[in-house]
Amino acid sequence: MAKPIKLATRNVGKTYGPVVALQGASFDLAEGEFLTLLGPSGSGKTTLLMIVAGLVVPTSGQVMIDGRPATNAPSYDRDIGMVFQSYALFPHLTVAENVAFPLEMRKLAKAEIEQRVRATLDLVRLGHLADRLPARLSGGQQQRVALARAMVYRPSIILMDEPLGALDKKLREQMQEEIRRLHRELGITVLYVTHDQDEAMGLSDRICLMNNAQIEQIGTPDELYFRPQTAFAANFIGESNLLPVSIINSAGDRRELKSKAGTTFHGCAVDGSPVDGEALLGIRPERLRLLAGEDVADNQLIGKIRESVMLGALTRVSIDAEDGGRLTALLLTAGNCRLRPGDAVRVGWETGAGIVLPRAA
Repeated sequence: MAKPIKLATRNVGKTYGPVVALQGASFDLAEGEFLTLLGPSGSGKTTLLMIVAGLVVPTSGQVMIDGRPATNAPSYDRDIGMVFQSYALFPHLTVAENVAFPLEMRKLAKAEIEQRVRATLDLVRLGHLADRLPARLSGGQQQRVALARAMVYRPSIILMDEPLGALDKKLREQMQEEIRRLHRELGITVLYVTHDQDEAMGLSDRICLMNNAQIEQIGTPDELYFRPQTAFAANFIGESNLLPVSIINSAGDRRELKSKAGTTFHGCAVDGSPVDGEALLGIRPERLRLLAGEDVADNQLIGKIRESVMLGALTRVSIDAEDGGRLTALLLTAGNCRLRPGDAVRVGWETGAGIVLPRAA
């Protein structure tokens, strides 16, 4: 059974004079879902989050919360909690007092405030630090206090604006585990902003990928990785080899393709794939393999090793193809550590590994 829609935006846009910060943004966020707004700086993700929060008034479009219009509702009337990168803790208040603050503002009874604060601090594993000031906490602990403060009054939706951006790699990974655990245990509805693709892939039920002030593609991490719909999506989520090709035949979800040098390839169509004309063939580096002896593959290219870099368990191999293209392959290091620049190789991949994408405008 489908979960009810907690938040919906319809054709939301924001302009500042001639500058378009966001245009035509429409998405649904279901109850209990973790949706991430992902994209590079300037893609519109934070503008969209601020519009949802009520901190920015949209130039066009609508925001709906629980099926009710919220476009012009003030922030305090949207039942939304927020977590920022800067933590925004009160330095003169203890951990418990920081977490209690939103409950005191709502004039809850003292006994209920104490019970909720204690329970929420236990959830984020900070009950033993209730009496400490923020200055005596680590960055990760301060971020957990910020999470607790956003959750303690049980908001309908929690918004997180790059909350882990100020943490080092190890702390960031630990906090990702904490956020995953809290989402799993509490079933909270989260709208999250990040520019870190690994963070988005590891946390999200779905990802809303943004580019040039608009939504590029929305889907699960699997869908965005294995079935990107644009060249930008293919390269922002992971990495892809993108070969310019012409479509010479279309049948169902299969495409017969030809490179500029006349090499024939076969690929698979996804939503938005062209049926004729110019296109791109996208292949993930880990889907390529080096062919030896009598090995065969659906698609093959001959080339020379440009560079081989051992990365531990994987070796990254850059290959100059005979027909002018360049490919990057990620191979298991065992058996591939002897590759040298200039070595002649055959590269192969199966039809299902190649996705046909539209040429960038």
